[in-house]
Amino acid sequence: MLLEDSVGALAGATAPEAEDDRAVRGDNASLAAASAAQPALDLGFRVFKLDSSNKTSCLAVNDYQQSLLSQFESRFKADRSDLDLFFGCLLDYRLPLDRSFATIDLAGHTAYVYDHGELLACFAEDIDVSFVEAVAALPEPPLRVVLNERCFVSSEQQINLSERFKTLLPQVELKVL
Repeated sequence: MLLEDSVGALAGATAPEAEDDRAVRGDNASLAAASAAQPALDLGFRVFKLDSSNKTSCLAVNDYQQSLLSQFESRFKADRSDLDLFFGCLLDYRLPLDRSFATIDLAGHTAYVYDHGELLACFAEDIDVSFVEAVAALPEPPLRVVLNERCFVSSEQQINLSERFKTLLPQVELKVL
């Protein structure tokens, strides 16, 4: 009986005897009110499937041909989503996969915040200074920021935004994939 009581307490249920007594008395309203007062138990989980790397394969120098160069415009495979890249970053940093993450909008771009600011990742195209300022204005600045190289229009913009990050958030580690 001790095991059943502790399991019932963990699940937010009332003791079995109390439920039976109310049901026999026909007191369904109090039973419904008691179950509504308990918070819903979240039994959600994440499922991961093993697959090949997110990155495109490299060829030996002699195997490159002019016709193949368009395949290597991005370092990542075309069928990978932003969430695939995000969880790839978590694995690269060796962060636990069971922590919370949220999707937020920063200056019109979708960003992923892991574990209340331990990591912020954005893989949107064409970010600008307003994105960097939005990151700096967050209540909890992130420890790490990961951006994709497609976030920048040009290498000059990448350098300018990287310097802006260093100015506004000197404690933040910036990584460009």
